[in-house]
Amino acid sequence: MKALESFIESVDIGRLDTYKDFTICFLQRQNPQKIVLLNYDESLICKILTVTEVNAGTVSELKFANTTGLFPIFIPQGAIFVGLKQNRASTLSFVLKPWQELVAPVVCVEEGRWTSQTKFGRLSAYHMYSRLKKTNMRQTTQSFKEGYRSPENQGEIWEDIRRLKDQKEQKDKQRIYSPDGYIGNIYEHDQAIITNYLKNLPCPDNAFGFISIFQKQFLIGAELFSTPRLLKRNYEALLASIVLESTDEEFLKEQRQKQPMTVQEFLRAISVAPKEHFQSIGRNEDIRFQSDSLIGSALITDGNVIHLEAFRV
Repeated sequence: MKALESFIESVDIGRLDTYKDFTICFLQRQNPQKIVLLNYDESLICKILTVTEVNAGTVSELKFANTTGLFPIFIPQGAIFVGLKQNRASTLSFVLKPWQELVAPVVCVEEGRWTSQTKFGRLSAYHMYSRLKKTNMRQTTQSFKEGYRSPENQGEIWEDIRRLKDQKEQKDKQRIYSPDGYIGNIYEHDQAIITNYLKNLPCPDNAFGFISIFQKQFLIGAELFSTPRLLKRNYEALLASIVLESTDEEFLKEQRQKQPMTVQEFLRAISVAPKEHFQSIGRNEDIRFQSDSLIGSALITDGNVIHLEAFRV
């Protein structure tokens, strides 16, 4: 727990950038860690990370292999891998050591297909949005408490993707073509909006993380990484997930009903929230925390906090 406490205490508030209804508060750190990690996206591009089915295939698991002896590879919760028998997303953050191979829990983000498209999982430009991440966090925390098994939240994930698709179609009066119910088709529908946000909310080079805020007072969540490089590699996908929810009326209604919090109050709430420590897959440590105001998790590898994320509840 000390590594997490020190990590949170080292966070400084940086610049605030606002575009339309959203503000991004970028976070910096005192005495940053010097850690060399490859992100999953560049590892897939360089073909040193392979993602394959487990045996004949199971919805809730995929096999990840680091085929280099040089660097560990970081895979964040919510990262989507396309192809295989279904498009699926990681249900937790973890690090693959050099030459390490392991089976990791995933959740399907494409309801209507169970046929092989590719031998290896391919890169997607998208992550799961915050509602799906919170569902995963609750279920994964419970599974850790029960000795760890794959979370049983598949129905909830499909249901919310359908709900979001239907809501956007009704609002825009335009059908979203998605024969297999793939979440990426909803992102593609909003791509022009997402591009505008990316242009107006660029990630600074020295930021380690950010807190997203709706209408300058309703905090959505925080994403923090061990290095600015990891944030840079994941920033566009994370911002896209925020933008995707920006036109979701149910999501926005939930934000307006929450008690306003300052950035300082939110960081403090993360610090004091009750925490539970679990041994995760691949010699990673996973810290889970939840209070009346937030839910979150932190990935720790070799005594270093690699990824921390927290969302308002």
